[in-house]
Amino acid sequence: MNSLPHNTLTSKSNKHLYIEAIRILACLFVIFNHTGDLGFSMFTTRTPGSRSFWFYLFPSIFCKAAVPLYFAITGALLLGKDEPLSIIWKRRIPRTLIVLFLFSLLYYFSNAEAPVHHFNILSFLRTIATGSITSSYWYLYSHLGLLVCLPFLRALIKNLDDRHFYYWIILHFIFNSILPVFTYFSGFKLNSNFSIQWLMQNIAFYPCLGYFIHNRLSRLICKKALPPLWILNIGTIALSCFCTYHYGINQVGSFSQQSSQAFHSTFVMVNCATLFITFKIFFECISTPRWLNFIITTVGGCTFGTYLIHEWLLYRCVPFRNFWWNLPWNFNIPVFIATITTCFIVLLICTAITLILKQIPFLKKLI
Repeated sequence: MNSLPHNTLTSKSNKHLYIEAIRILACLFVIFNHTGDLGFSMFTTRTPGSRSFWFYLFPSIFCKAAVPLYFAITGALLLGKDEPLSIIWKRRIPRTLIVLFLFSLLYYFSNAEAPVHHFNILSFLRTIATGSITSSYWYLYSHLGLLVCLPFLRALIKNLDDRHFYYWIILHFIFNSILPVFTYFSGFKLNSNFSIQWLMQNIAFYPCLGYFIHNRLSRLICKKALPPLWILNIGTIALSCFCTYHYGINQVGSFSQQSSQAFHSTFVMVNCATLFITFKIFFECISTPRWLNFIITTVGGCTFGTYLIHEWLLYRCVPFRNFWWNLPWNFNIPVFIATITTCFIVLLICTAITLILKQIPFLKKLI
């Protein structure tokens, strides 16, 4: 194991270090995405068009790459595998279902309006089957959909050459990014019977994008693509900011957390691809020390657990919630800086909790 390059493979799990680093970034994005008016939606509390409005809107859109990055990671690691259908239905899907059940219980019993003596298992199962206990768990349902479709995606990518992947990416950029903006400003709509959205679904496109970048793109191509990708990325995020501003002013008349996100994910594919390639190139071109490898793999290996419990820590754990909400005034720092700091604190605390939970044999296999 010592003969392996530090920047290529990590520990006994044989994982790519840059994948673990992307997990950490995506996890921080998810945490920030759930900070409401103190972070993610802070732009809605500012005067539209003001400097602070644009300043807080940019990171709000930037962090929307979180879920696409997670899907891309799944595709990078799983699509190239050749495993029987039984592995998916006996191991992967049951694992996600058990996680959904157990951690939904955590949120249920931490709700003051749902006392233990009123708990009904059938009602609880119906709730998590038809909805969710906490809003952030929508991703688990999407992940289940991805796992069910995994055999088809594996068969698909085996028969695609690089030209097909480029064609797919171009189609996604045109139909999911350019066309919605053009439709919004021009009012022009294509006939609804013409649709290729089945090809653009998150659980199909982003796993295949992650597989393509991870397994097909060479270092040379990635290096050449990176500068123009970042220019395009910054430009499209700026365009999303403008569309958000225009939509709030002219269509809705106000800015709320829900209505203001109409264009947050319009160009998220560009951001996802740019970040994925950036991390891939960075970690392939530098030699990282062992201590940094250890930190990245440890924290990266706990990001699933962090995702599962971070919202409980932010909003259900009263002592921490009070600490977070009073942090700006207790330490005399700007609210936004306090929120960013809180995101890192949440990541560290949840990592510690996950490491403890991993000591329990049954939970170790789940998170």
